[in-house]
Amino acid sequence: HLESVVNLLVSQDQNDYKTWHTRYGLLLWLSLLVLLPFDLRSLDSNFGQILSKQKDGKLKDLEERLSQRLVKIGQRYLSDTGTTREAAAFFLAKLFTRRDLQDSGYLRSFCVWAKNKLEALKTDNDPKSVFFTGGVLLALAQILKLVPRKSLKLALPVITSAVIQNSTWLKSRSGILRKLATKVTQRAALAILPVKLATWRYRRGRRILLENLKEKEEKQRKEMSAISNVKEIKEKMSEEKKEVPEWEQYDEKYVDFDEEVIEDAIEILLVGLSDRETIVRWSAAKGIGRITSRLPKCHGDDVVMAVLELISPSEPYTSWHGACLAIAEMGRRGLILPNRLPLVLPKTLQALDYDQRQGSNSVGANVRDSACYVAWAFARAYAPEVFKPFVMMLAQGLISTACYDREVNVRRAGAAAYQEHVGRQGTFPHGIEVNTTADYFSLANKQRSFVEISTKIGKFSEYRASLIDHLVLLKSRHWDKNVRELTARSLQKFSKITPEYLAEIVLPTLAKRAKEAFDVEERHGAILSVAKIILGINEYEDDASTSTSSNTKVYIHEDSKGIHAALSLLPTFHKSNHLMGKGGILIREALSELIRSLSLSKAFFSSKDSKAPDFVDLAVDMLLDNLRSSAFELQQLAALAITPLSENYQGHKRISEDLQAYLVSILSRDALAQVRRGAALALGSLPKSLLVKNLSNLVLSLTMAGNDVGEKDPETRREAINALTSICQEVVEPTSANNASPSSLNIRIAPILLSPISPFRPKRLIGHTIFNALIKALSDYAIDRRGDVGSWVREAAIRGLDTVVPILSNTNQILLKSPVADGSKKTAVLVWTSKMGLKLTAALIKQMGEKIARIRKVAGQVYAHLIGTTIDTKENYLITNIPCREKLLDVIQRANEEQKQFESKIIDNLPKTLGKEKKSNSETKTTPAEMKLIKANWARAHTVFPALVTLLETDKSNVEESTRVRQAMMSGLVLSAGSRTKSLSEAAVGSLTNWVTSSSRAEGLAEDFIWLFNNYSGERRVTKNLFRALGDLLSKEAFELLKIEKKAQLESMGMRICTLVGREMKNSSDVNLLLGGVRVFLGILAFGGDAAEAAMRRCLDALEHKYPRVRNVAAEELYESVLLLEEQYEYLGEEKYEQILETLSETSWDAPIREVIESVDKLLEIFEFPSPEREHLKAEDKKEKPDAKTTAPSYLDLVKEMGF
Repeated sequence: HLESVVNLLVSQDQNDYKTWHTRYGLLLWLSLLVLLPFDLRSLDSNFGQILSKQKDGKLKDLEERLSQRLVKIGQRYLSDTGTTREAAAFFLAKLFTRRDLQDSGYLRSFCVWAKNKLEALKTDNDPKSVFFTGGVLLALAQILKLVPRKSLKLALPVITSAVIQNSTWLKSRSGILRKLATKVTQRAALAILPVKLATWRYRRGRRILLENLKEKEEKQRKEMSAISNVKEIKEKMSEEKKEVPEWEQYDEKYVDFDEEVIEDAIEILLVGLSDRETIVRWSAAKGIGRITSRLPKCHGDDVVMAVLELISPSEPYTSWHGACLAIAEMGRRGLILPNRLPLVLPKTLQALDYDQRQGSNSVGANVRDSACYVAWAFARAYAPEVFKPFVMMLAQGLISTACYDREVNVRRAGAAAYQEHVGRQGTFPHGIEVNTTADYFSLANKQRSFVEISTKIGKFSEYRASLIDHLVLLKSRHWDKNVRELTARSLQKFSKITPEYLAEIVLPTLAKRAKEAFDVEERHGAILSVAKIILGINEYEDDASTSTSSNTKVYIHEDSKGIHAALSLLPTFHKSNHLMGKGGILIREALSELIRSLSLSKAFFSSKDSKAPDFVDLAVDMLLDNLRSSAFELQQLAALAITPLSENYQGHKRISEDLQAYLVSILSRDALAQVRRGAALALGSLPKSLLVKNLSNLVLSLTMAGNDVGEKDPETRREAINALTSICQEVVEPTSANNASPSSLNIRIAPILLSPISPFRPKRLIGHTIFNALIKALSDYAIDRRGDVGSWVREAAIRGLDTVVPILSNTNQILLKSPVADGSKKTAVLVWTSKMGLKLTAALIKQMGEKIARIRKVAGQVYAHLIGTTIDTKENYLITNIPCREKLLDVIQRANEEQKQFESKIIDNLPKTLGKEKKSNSETKTTPAEMKLIKANWARAHTVFPALVTLLETDKSNVEESTRVRQAMMSGLVLSAGSRTKSLSEAAVGSLTNWVTSSSRAEGLAEDFIWLFNNYSGERRVTKNLFRALGDLLSKEAFELLKIEKKAQLESMGMRICTLVGREMKNSSDVNLLLGGVRVFLGILAFGGDAAEAAMRRCLDALEHKYPRVRNVAAEELYESVLLLEEQYEYLGEEKYEQILETLSETSWDAPIREVIESVDKLLEIFEFPSPEREHLKAEDKKEKPDAKTTAPSYLDLVKEMGF
């Protein structure tokens, strides 16, 4: 088939890119056919005819003809831009392995052609020339790989002169060309060098561990059995000690090769080690290793030294990476002799820590990864006795990399190299324990690696100091903020393991660096590490004080060198230039952490210490300044630091007299929102001793700040709500046994919340004010460019209710109902009433029905906790005074059942989705006991909404409360029903539709919508969703039962809805709202009677609306409705009915309004409606028309005209 394949390839169109796979397959097929062990002359069908025409009987012409065709086919496809080029290169290499073509000089001729082509392509500006060049180089590389060395003698000088002696290809912009040139260079050099590997290489022996151990045991057994006495054994051992290693016995002999060409090749490869592309560096590294393994000892050692020179601070990261790859390749081959390890290992450790910042990122991850490859290669290359002096050095470096590197692949590479040494060398200390701790999966999480894995390994004394030093010297000054924070947390953990070293040595070192460092990152890392170390030592001392040991040394005290060094940082940075600008925020954050740590240490609490006032003054000034910052994270850290500072130094004047008053004043009066937000954060962090001094004023200020009427910044409102919650948590007291039942001994109460908020309003308690503020916050629906920012406030209020309501209920139940000294009952104002319980229930149910899943989830969880939690087995509920509790509990039960059904369906369908065989029922279905444990997923709409609609049923025993709950539920659910999210809208509308199973329910649902229209009139946020929800319900015929049984009531409701919808649409320019109203009118057409007539009148008004989009949509959907309600319009007659459809379908409703009015008038006449006045058109007629030459329509006019 050779000739057929050749003819088919010749006939192929190389420019037809759709058939590239055909050419690719034919070339691969041809590369197999040319290996047939027959002369090419015998494979030509025209051989006999051509032979008879030869006068001299020679077959040269025939041979040239067939061979040249094959070579030309390969040359032709070397210029292809796709993978066909690779197949052509492979085909040519296979072709030139034939002996008949080698003897005929075709190989050398092709190499000459390739050389000339490469020279010509250098000056070719055609973009496709780079593909042709790559194809030629790839063909040469394949030839050098597959053609026998003996056959390359004549062609090799041509290749070396084209590539090695002409190294311009290494300057090419294409990384692929540089890689191919590097590959051709190394293979040409290998073809020149002897085949035999150098005998001076270090050879460890077999690499299979089991065979190594067996051979070693067998050798020792034979030697010991051959020696009969102790003297001979000692003599034998002394001879072994005097034995010279094989690499030192090597006697260099002259090896015949072209040294100049080899030097040029090695120089090219050394340059390739610094290439900017990884593929070039990797190819050069492998070439260095292969060539060095064929060189004499002196030359090989020179190559090793040349590679080591690339690992230098003055070299770029690419040189470091290439050098590490080359060292690893030479180490694998035993080319780095043991006497060079003292020089190579320190370079490797430097590469393990290499990290250079470039802009906002860094380079060096690939360098560290390649350094781990070097360590891995050394584990396989050297015997344990040879590598023993370097064990600790490398083990500590690999563990530091495995635990503390920023990149997960480098951490895993370090652990893999360590594991290889443990298995191959067996000399790493605690190797098995460390391997099981720092495995592949545990190192995947950076935080866990820094904080947990490292401290577990740090318990071994061999690694502890190196890990701490690595953190202090390198990672604490890392460019990545996250790494510096994790470094500080890791040092905090080490403070509990070796507190003395960190307190006496590390703390002064870091404090000194923080003062002297130039880089912001270095100062930030040093201060943050100091803060965390102090915090860790303080935790260590607290744990030790609670233990039975009495000999625990105290490291944080007035005379501690490290503490004084840390304390000196505050006056150093106070009001300095280091706190300015973007970098200043980092320093402020670290100083806030430092103040918090020093405050928790209680080292300066004693009034005898003269430094305490200075520390407090500086700390208060810095924290208050940080609270005024625009960086929210900095404000949070400052608020966290205020808590321990105000607790431990509450006797200081700056704290006891000034702090709360100052914060309240800036919360109420400062013009900057960020300052008010910081004040709210700080007020929520104050201790009880400061809160109770002027609690009513504080609560009033926070209440005003949490209201969207008085405060426009959503973050400030959110933090004010959080502060009110924190105040309630802070002022609680444990229940005493004198006035409480045994079941309530652990319940928290807050008697101070019973105090009046003002002397002029004795019945308005502080607890009432806080509760009302939280309820008011649930009405925050503010929106800005960030979206629904009011949801932040609502979420904080819901979580606050979960904390505040139990405290109010318990206080009301225990304190106010407990007997006083004379046995009577207290008659004070109740802090928790049934009216408040109704407010709570209605507010939570409304949030459970809204469209944000996060809010639904939080509201549902709080609802289940507050409504359904009991404090004992006698059904004494946690919260009292909850109306309609049984009905509310049914919501929780129904939601749990919906969730169980959903999860059961998932479990049943799980084997099908995985494509496995269906399991037995016992394997796929959960047991009843397991199903009882399933709780509702309150974020899932299809779980929550069917449970909520059960509240639509009116409780006849509590009509008022039931109606209030029902209205609250509809207020939230209508937002989801009118949502643009399809799944959410379907869940809400479907739940309402499924609930309407009787005419009374349908009538109640219609009344609810009328109430919503009246209650939320003018609120576009609600009315748009209300229109969409009602339109969807009407399209699903949710009120069909009412039409059958109570037609008169349905028509009356339809009239009222038309009036309310028309009122909302009046003078509105919101196209979405207008379209939603039109769809409501179209749905009411099915009601019939006066309601349908009023709806049709509104639809015809929409047909002459000023926005073309409204007219178009109204006409299209009215056409569909008239078709569906054909029986309803039979009274008009067939002719008029056809006129309606014709007018609606054939009128161009996006034409100018004056052209549309004629069609509208025609429809009005058919339905016998009076023609409207159209005052707006008359007003336009009276206006003077602007001059077209001076006034052109604007883009805004076009947008308004199109209705967008």
